[in-house]
Amino acid sequence: MFFALKAQDRDYEVKVVSAHMQTVKGILQKVSKDGLAIQDYKGNYLIFKANDIVRVKVKKRGLTTLKGAGTGALTGVVIGAALLSLEPEDEASTETFKIAAVITACTTASGALIGFVSEIVNTKHNFYINQNTEKFEKKYLLLEKYIRTIKVEHF
Repeated sequence: MFFALKAQDRDYEVKVVSAHMQTVKGILQKVSKDGLAIQDYKGNYLIFKANDIVRVKVKKRGLTTLKGAGTGALTGVVIGAALLSLEPEDEASTETFKIAAVITACTTASGALIGFVSEIVNTKHNFYINQNTEKFEKKYLLLEKYIRTIKVEHF
């Protein structure tokens, strides 16, 4: 007999804005009508009571604006370097440098735009609780599918 542990993908990030604690990002561990618990990226297990929660945001992890801009900038630098390498060593002109700079700026801007759009698309839920326990009780069931679970399968 074989056993396999299957954990939910860590693809979803929960961001909790609290009235009395700092804003925390992590993986949702538990949720009930009284509050929720997450494990932050440092390994800390944090419990938030419903009357302390200002906002809960759930998003699929992926490309961000900063990652997109960085990727775009790197792509622009590589293309610019390739253009400069086509020029003979002694004849690298200012025109070629200008073209390389424009390409880098354009790819950085387009990478940032793609990252920004990805962040918007990846946001699954954004709950404004504002420390209202009745609002939280109405919304907490929507968070259950984002709880990190471990399933044991028998073979």
